Amino acid sequence: MKTTSMLFALLPTLVCFNALAQTTPCEFLQVLAIQQDSINPNVYQVSMAYNAPQNDILSYPFITGIVNCNGDTIATGSAFFFGQPGQSIQDYEVTATGDISCGPLTILFHYLSAIGDEDTCVLTFSATQSFECSRISIVGITPDSTNTAGHILTFEADGSGLSFAEAWTYALNVYDCNGELLSSTASSWFGFQPDIIITQQVYIDSFSSSSCLPLTVEFILSDPVADTCLINFTPTSVGSEKHATQDITIFPNPAGAFINIRSEIRNNDLAYALYDAVGRLIRSGMRTGTNTILSLSGLPEGVYMLVLQERPEQFIKVVKL
Repeated sequence: MKTTSMLFALLPTLVCFNALAQTTPCEFLQVLAIQQDSINPNVYQVSMAYNAPQNDILSYPFITGIVNCNGDTIATGSAFFFGQPGQSIQDYEVTATGDISCGPLTILFHYLSAIGDEDTCVLTFSATQSFECSRISIVGITPDSTNTAGHILTFEADGSGLSFAEAWTYALNVYDCNGELLSSTASSWFGFQPDIIITQQVYIDSFSSSSCLPLTVEFILSDPVADTCLINFTPTSVGSEKHATQDITIFPNPAGAFINIRSEIRNNDLAYALYDAVGRLIRSGMRTGTNTILSLSGLPEGVYMLVLQERPEQFIKVVKL
């Protein structure tokens, strides 16, 4: 009788603990993007965010399969990581065997629980998801202090409601009211930080006060998904006030062991902060002189957000390591 009594007393505890181990990690997982490998077209990288507390670790995680809209398994993966900690983003390699464009896709994510049980999370990802163009707004246009023929277009990126920092690859075109192309930029990056609005800048080379208004600013997004945003903008004037944040040069980028933060404007209180891809603060400080060297020693390769602030202005540079 004593043995039977102890067995029934332990069962509820075991069942409760196992249920938590099976369900809790899935609630914190999010598929951010699925990108084709630039060398092998049959290989894809699936970016997974794990938004659990930092000390929580998914053991031996991998993607066992991806199922398309027709119910066909069109990609498989294998285990090659020991674990993914909370508050991190990690890429998982899969090999495609079918049509990956038919969405929404179902991702089968396998992991080992804290008590050694195998479990699988079933996640959904829309391959045709779009960028929220309403998150971008044009602030103004000011002369470029380093090139009298050029101007700086300033825009805001609104990260309200985001759980993770985001980095986007884009090209930008500016058209006048007649549809004439005024400026075109090469591929670049901009980013978002969760629940804050960050001012970001891009060089344009052909705008003048006599350009036909309104302007149309075209953001051509390519990574992590392809999309296009068209934003109409009528500048009230071409500003001439010079701030330290309008005269910043960041180099080299992509970076190595360090980056330079250079500005020829003196007597400005310019603060900097470097964040990783999930919004963790990595480095911070104040500018020293016209050139500040920021060490990146010991940091893993990836995309980082360098936030520069000269009150009341704040904007971001995206640094690749």
